[in-house]
Amino acid sequence: MPFKDLIGGNKGFRRAASITSVEPGVNYKMKKALTFVYIGIPFKRNIVQNTENNKTPAGFANYLISFGRSVQIMITLRK
Repeated sequence: MPFKDLIGGNKGFRRAASITSVEPGVNYKMKKALTFVYIGIPFKRNIVQNTENNKTPAGFANYLISFGRSVQIMITLRK
């Protein structure tokens, strides 16, 4: 994300940064339900320093846990 706006000025505070992560996980399917858990682990962090964003240190999470469940629903259309 750039630290300057293309249109509209630069009145807001924005820290330009990017992060690259690996995300190993597990899926478990039982009948029509799927449950999953993933853990995002960052290995590369890049912060663009400029005169506007040196007020506070940047903060990135050390890991991110994503979990969820999906259920298959079958709909039959009859004539």
